[in-house]
Amino acid sequence: MSSPPETLNILLVEDEDDDRGFINRAFSRSKYDAQIVEASTLKDARLLATDPHYQFDVAVVDQVLPDGNGLDFCRFLDAQEIGLPVVILTGHGDAEAAQDAFDLHVANYILKQHGKAFMQTLPVMVHKAYLDGLTAASVAAANHRLPPGES
Repeated sequence: MSSPPETLNILLVEDEDDDRGFINRAFSRSKYDAQIVEASTLKDARLLATDPHYQFDVAVVDQVLPDGNGLDFCRFLDAQEIGLPVVILTGHGDAEAAQDAFDLHVANYILKQHGKAFMQTLPVMVHKAYLDGLTAASVAAANHRLPPGES
């Protein structure tokens, strides 16, 4: 398994300026060094996710966007075979949407809050999603190298 990068490259997909600022502050105050590239629409997120100039480690995506939703972004990543761990943030708890997210193998589905606990917890949860993605990729690569029938 490769070691974690010194800087976590994050694609942040959030249409609300206040929420983008809050999330950026959460990372700037955390122990994790993060390079955050922002998109405010699903269209822009799709372009960034497929741009060869960017190598994202994890995506943090708002569930409700002006031109779609976080689950649409997950489906796009799957269709493009982009193995990017995704953390979905939502302003409204919705059990059905959360179940749909986990069915799409979203790393985490988190209710947005503007408080100290959320600010401290979000970077940890995003970093964990990245590490879990590394583990899953390592297992998949190992299974791919095994002879048929031994996975």
